[in-house]
Amino acid sequence: MNAPDTQQAPGERAKPTLSERAFWSLINAVERRLFSDNFIVSNRTPFEVIHSERIMSVRHYLPLEEDEIQVADQWLSVNRQRHRTPVVGGAPRAAPPPIVEPPAPRAPGGGEGGR
Repeated sequence: MNAPDTQQAPGERAKPTLSERAFWSLINAVERRLFSDNFIVSNRTPFEVIHSERIMSVRHYLPLEEDEIQVADQWLSVNRQRHRTPVVGGAPRAAPPPIVEPPAPRAPGGGEGGR
């Protein structure tokens, strides 16, 4: 009976063992408990939803009232410059490419068309 092939391709990581996964799960749980402020960093700035359609929404953020804000261990000055067009659009990160980008037009005869 032959032993299973345990060689891996160059640059490929070995699959972690059950004990390694348990160890890293424990480390992660301890870090989440001791440093929970570092884990929840989104949706902390107050905003108003000015338009919503299915999974997309447009938010309006009021200018910061503080003169400085803390980012990690560093304090940064707040820029008071206001822009004429403050809306920035972007596709949802979880959307698959066909939703974000329309399919390429088909050429006559059923072949794929170019862009």
